[in-house]
Amino acid sequence: MSKNHDILRRIVQDAIDRALSVLGENGKRALYFHLENSFGVRRSEIPDKPEIFSQALRTIFGPGSAILEQSIVRELSESEGLQLTSTNFVDAVKLLRQLYQRQ
Repeated sequence: MSKNHDILRRIVQDAIDRALSVLGENGKRALYFHLENSFGVRRSEIPDKPEIFSQALRTIFGPGSAILEQSIVRELSESEGLQLTSTNFVDAVKLLRQLYQRQ
């Protein structure tokens, strides 16, 4: 993996962690446990599998998943100094991937 890919993964993972803090530490750990055991996605794989993560959030939280995804996108926007707020999580990760591949 390239250095830029590693940086992107860390940025996405950190933004997700910050956004999911609204669930509390135990809630966040429970969500990661459920993602891995029910959906086959480890926390470290989320940046490479944003579609599966997004679908898992919808399955777990229903319509409330949109609020969590918006929070994640807001965290990504703020950490990277970009205007991603009108973008959904999957598209935000794809856009960031494109930006980091150009560097």
